Amino acid sequence: MLHDETSPPAPILSRVLWGDVAFEAFAGAVLLATATFADRWFDLSTATLYVAAALFFVAAVAILPLARADEPSRQAVTGLASANIAGGALGWLALLLWWDRFEGEGRWLLAFAADAFIVLGAAELIALRRRR
Repeated sequence: MLHDETSPPAPILSRVLWGDVAFEAFAGAVLLATATFADRWFDLSTATLYVAAALFFVAAVAILPLARADEPSRQAVTGLASANIAGGALGWLALLLWWDRFEGEGRWLLAFAADAFIVLGAAELIALRRRR
């Protein structure tokens, strides 16, 4: 849906939730596209990376109703934000615990994803707080 000059801009919470949908889909696409050679980056099987990609795609689809809602549930958004922050924290924990198991590419990719999830979760909480 295109934004025209007469309609008001989408609320910040809606934009952040659509960003979450996009990032989840992007993460799934990156894992799907790189699974056959990224397996060595993370010391994981290709099948494991395919399952992770599928989970990211499922998450993107699961967030769609929240992103499309005129007034998303405060409880659902808080849960989503908490899950994103926890996922980012777990990503950093994995880096700390298994740093030597990951190749440089895997370290960078996991650090980027972990940071992105923490930022998304924080943005969702801030947008929820600013909602009128």
